[in-house]
Amino acid sequence: PSGPLVAYACALAFAAHFSGPYFTPYMLRERGFSYHAFMLVMATQFLAKAIALPWLGHLGSRLGSVRLLRIGGLTGIPLTLRWLVSANVWYLMGVQVLAGGAWAAYELGLALLFFDAVPHEERTAVITAYNLGLAIATVAGAASGGLLLRALGENHVAFYAVFVVSSLLRLATIPLLRRVHALA
Repeated sequence: PSGPLVAYACALAFAAHFSGPYFTPYMLRERGFSYHAFMLVMATQFLAKAIALPWLGHLGSRLGSVRLLRIGGLTGIPLTLRWLVSANVWYLMGVQVLAGGAWAAYELGLALLFFDAVPHEERTAVITAYNLGLAIATVAGAASGGLLLRALGENHVAFYAVFVVSSLLRLATIPLLRRVHALA
């Protein structure tokens, strides 16, 4: 019964890591950000995530962990496309606020499902399978994104392609997300 949850989480990890490692070189090299501007944009996501978590905890207790997971997963689909719209630091900080909230909702929903909904006798096996799948998805996603980036010439257009494909891969996880239900 935990299979759909693990499959969805691993598929989303693959899709996110297809582009995630390439955000830094894109912003620093292609967009010409200073290190300080880049760190400001990056810190915004972490701060937004930290601020959102208590509120999302209350929301999750009302809506349930599956709905919280869905909110985070669906909100995260177009995030990489938003990186392409503008190089304005304030705009990107706004995108990172949205990203921090989306990832916080997703991660909290996932954690709640693992620890509250997966039966105790399955929990170790499910989390072990998830961790193995996550590691494989992370490496495979980053390698696949890197191969596409290299094949397209590691230029502005190549980065755009990687970010678009990542969003399409995130979109392709929706059927898996629809199969995730409360397991308890």
